[in-house]
Amino acid sequence: MTVGCMLVPGNFDLYITNVCNLHCTNCIVLDYKGRVTIPHLSLAEIEDILSQIPVKLEQIQLVGGEPTLHPELEDILHTIRQSNKAERISIVTNGTNYTDKTARILEQFDKVIHNDYVQLNDGEAQQKLPKVDKKY
Repeated sequence: MTVGCMLVPGNFDLYITNVCNLHCTNCIVLDYKGRVTIPHLSLAEIEDILSQIPVKLEQIQLVGGEPTLHPELEDILHTIRQSNKAERISIVTNGTNYTDKTARILEQFDKVIHNDYVQLNDGEAQQKLPKVDKKY
């Protein structure tokens, strides 16, 4: 078996953007003053990352910030599929950017992982987002 054919188990998290539509106070993708540090990886940067992966991964997981805010999300998904570097492609989203366009794009992923966030105001829950989970 050549190294290029080896399937490596587990997730490879690909941070495609730190841009987010939520402003959580303890967010780890923002700098210590709450600023975005990496607006969006370019498609060329993502292609370069993929070209450096010498094996086939069980799963590439797109994360961020909020990955559905990346303007080239659909192109990124197609680029990863065409690279044949992963058995499955998943995305982790906060679920607050659902439009007809993002819903159409999310349907193309093997798995959509929706994190629930509760916005608090003076100790009371303002909003609880609906749970959405697409399984492969």
